[in-house]
Amino acid sequence: MCFPIPQKKGIIEAMRCAIYARYSSDLQRESSIEDQIRRCREFAERRGWNVAEECVRHDAAISGAAIAGRDALTSLVEDAKRKPRPFDRVLVDDTSRLARNIGDFLRVVEILQFHGVPITAVSQNIDTQEKTTRPLLAFQGMMG
Repeated sequence: MCFPIPQKKGIIEAMRCAIYARYSSDLQRESSIEDQIRRCREFAERRGWNVAEECVRHDAAISGAAIAGRDALTSLVEDAKRKPRPFDRVLVDDTSRLARNIGDFLRVVEILQFHGVPITAVSQNIDTQEKTTRPLLAFQGMMG
C-alpha cells in the first residue's frame, strides 16, 4: 500500500508518480521489469517529478490478456481511489504493460482518470491528460 506524502499548505509540490511494470513469461525476460522501471524513473527525473518509491509496482510472469491475477495493478488502482491519493500520476513504459485486452485497458484508464490520476506511457509519449489521446489509446489497446 502507498502512503500519502504530506503536502505543505500553499507550496506547490512536484508531481508524485507511481510506476507500474509487467512482463509476460512467454515473451520477455525477467530483467524487463528493471528496464521498464528505469525508463520510467529517467522520464520522471527529466521532468523534475518525484517517484513515490512505495508506489513502484510490478507483476512478473503474468500475461496482460486479463486483469485477473495482477495483484500489483489492482493494488495500484485501489491506492488511486484513496483520499488523499499517495501519487498524482502513473507511469508505464508502454501501454501494453498496462493491459493487452482493449476493454481492460480502457477500463483501467477510465477508473484512474475518474480519480484524477493520468497515465503516461513513457516510450510512446502518450499522456491520458491530453484531450486527443482517447483515439490513440484505443488504437494502442487494439495493437496490444
